[in-house]
Amino acid sequence: MFGLSIAGYMYVTYGTFFYTETIGLSMKLIALGNVLYAVWDAFNDPIAGYLSDRTRTRWGRRKPWLLVSVPVFVLSSILFFSPPASLGTGVGLAVYFTVFLMLTETGNTISTVNYHSLLPELYRDEKRRNQANALRQAMQLVGMIIGVSLVPMITAAIGYRATALALGLLSGALILLLPALVAPNALWLAMPVTEAVVATAVAVLMARYTRALGTSAAKACEKPA
Repeated sequence: MFGLSIAGYMYVTYGTFFYTETIGLSMKLIALGNVLYAVWDAFNDPIAGYLSDRTRTRWGRRKPWLLVSVPVFVLSSILFFSPPASLGTGVGLAVYFTVFLMLTETGNTISTVNYHSLLPELYRDEKRRNQANALRQAMQLVGMIIGVSLVPMITAAIGYRATALALGLLSGALILLLPALVAPNALWLAMPVTEAVVATAVAVLMARYTRALGTSAAKACEKPA
């Protein structure tokens, strides 16, 4: 979930803000797009699970879907933050917003469904499965910190399009390559390393917001009554 969380939290957290504040799409058109997306979202999870459970290949049921859905998710999340300027701020942009919102979420859904379903198939032993799940949740927290807290700083430096490109490529590489680099037998080593990474990331985040609160309080105290 580390890779999925990085790009996933970016479009979930900042997608509407980007289209309203940065580009100028009206909230009415965004609301209409979100309604269409919500209707589709109610069906795509069970559809993805149904198709995955009935897939039979030499590589298993889940891996082929991951290999297909991850590139769709990465490309869609990049294009979501890269609307052509020629679309303006009207219906054309609203259609673009809706289409790539649905494509991004569909790729994310298929990837997530198969990712979660793969866990009990890789780890038959309950203890090892619980350890792997704890590792997954810890890395998801790190991905959330990157996708939510660091995005404003990155976009301020390079813009939304370049940020989406960088995080999308990073997410795709992590999703597809990390399982091959970390073998199940190395789980005992990955757990303490991940705990240290999570603790460090949380500490950095807390320090950042503590400094921000302190700066705001100091400015408030300097204002004349």
